[in-house]
Amino acid sequence: MSKLRVLYLTWGYPTPMEPVSAPFCRNQVEGIVEAGVSVDVCVPVPYLPPIVPVLKKSWQKSRTLPAAAVVNNVSVRFPRYPHFPGSMQLGLMHRLIAQAVRRSTPIPPDVIHANFAYPFGLTALLLRQWWKTPVVTLLHGGDVNIYPTKGILERKRFVEIARGSDRLLAVSGALAKKTSEISGRTPKVALIGIRLDRFRSRDDKLELRRKLGLPLEHRLILYVGYLNASKGTHELLESLTSLRDQGVVGVIAGHGPLEANVKACTACIFLGSVNNDTVAELMSACDVFVLPSYSEGMPTVLVEAGASGIPIIATSVGGIPELLADDCGIMVEPGNPNALRCALERVLANPEAARERTQRLGQRVAQDYDCIKNGWKLRELYEEMLRFNRSG
Repeated sequence: MSKLRVLYLTWGYPTPMEPVSAPFCRNQVEGIVEAGVSVDVCVPVPYLPPIVPVLKKSWQKSRTLPAAAVVNNVSVRFPRYPHFPGSMQLGLMHRLIAQAVRRSTPIPPDVIHANFAYPFGLTALLLRQWWKTPVVTLLHGGDVNIYPTKGILERKRFVEIARGSDRLLAVSGALAKKTSEISGRTPKVALIGIRLDRFRSRDDKLELRRKLGLPLEHRLILYVGYLNASKGTHELLESLTSLRDQGVVGVIAGHGPLEANVKACTACIFLGSVNNDTVAELMSACDVFVLPSYSEGMPTVLVEAGASGIPIIATSVGGIPELLADDCGIMVEPGNPNALRCALERVLANPEAARERTQRLGQRVAQDYDCIKNGWKLRELYEEMLRFNRSG
């Protein structure tokens, strides 16, 4: 019997060329592959020569990425599609992507797995018309919290995707509730999770600090992620600055428009973008992990922190309250640097209470956020979709 074949649509996937691109997709794909499913990862890449400066970045990316690659025995393809200003607003992007995916896929898959509502959810619905292949759409965060609020057409497209997908999933209960309010359809919650073997609590903190070039005596506050206003970067830097005289140093890994602000902050060390293996080491080397975002789906980085045994402080947004419920971490309101500073002082002043929280969170992560276990659940969903599709 041949393997079930899944076309996995996403905007990014970790490769040697872009090692920090959408690691949560790699987690999910590896779980699905472990469950015995053949996965063809498809990462459409925009292309247009740099006629205007705004297009220069996409042009450069399309030149540097290969047509295809193999990552940990998983096939990853990068079909090019024409891109120009306004194509998303005009509703043309998903059509252009669908044509590119169709041309680059010689044999139609058994199931299309689309990540994010637009453009890939709508791309998948268009591919379904050609291939008669069932579609599952997985909602992640901004595609629910932000995209439908941009205008009437965006909201209409979101509703079309939510109602038109054969199966609709969301990475947290909060996203499922929000989707129901917008579209009238409630997605099933499908936790992605992580490779638990990559993240674990370690005892060699000082040794890791030496290896990573971090201060040995200071109390280190770690942030890993995008650096912009909606991630709470301003509040984080303000909180770290206020704690500088207490021997507290921030360790910031990531990239984004506020990189210059981070580099200028004397209360933190800026590492730039780092790969997933280094993130695991940083979590074991530091004392507290913070995520002061204004909006989230279910942030994978918090699940990784939970598996690593580092105390967590995060804002009570999106799916974070589901992860940190039952006193598994400390939550603060977004946009409040004073609350963030007080939470940091609380954790640092009572390490025993922090340890108990991390133990509870570690148990939850091991039970619910193992991407291998969750990969088998997805396989069951795919097989159910196929049975239904064939009987219909």
